[in-house]
Amino acid sequence: MKTLLVSCFLVMVFSSNNFAQELNKSFFEEKVGYNILIDRCDKKGLQGSEFEEYFNEQYAGYKIDESILKALKRASKKIKIKIILGTWCGDSKRQVPRFYKILDQIKFKEKNLEIHCVDRAKKTHAYSIENLNIEFVPTFIFYKNGKEIGRIIESPETTLEQDFLNIIK
Repeated sequence: MKTLLVSCFLVMVFSSNNFAQELNKSFFEEKVGYNILIDRCDKKGLQGSEFEEYFNEQYAGYKIDESILKALKRASKKIKIKIILGTWCGDSKRQVPRFYKILDQIKFKEKNLEIHCVDRAKKTHAYSIENLNIEFVPTFIFYKNGKEIGRIIESPETTLEQDFLNIIK
């Protein structure tokens, strides 16, 4: 019986590893003529791809309103965020690195952040995000206690940090 339980456990562990989501996949997007990231990704993927030049330039050049950071850090502790972006999209190239700079400044926990890269049809390839109703990218979706509390779509109304704070307060 003990051997059977151990065997079942090992099958489950190895099976879940086989189905683990691969990060930072890219594919050639014919409509844009270059590789884009698709499905789940992380900061390393954004910094180590065709997106890198835009990421580094926008990250370094963005001036954050420092007066908002303390309140943002305090208010963001129980927040989860999903970012849906296209590495082919001008607004994503501009806004995502800037948003990452804010996250880094407030020491936002990576485990509370999901990044999904989409193709030009705003779809992922390995799974579906249709339930998120994405029309424009980037879309930053904020959650508290498992419920959506707001979005920043394409560009902020004021600044990224102010819109972020307005949503989570």
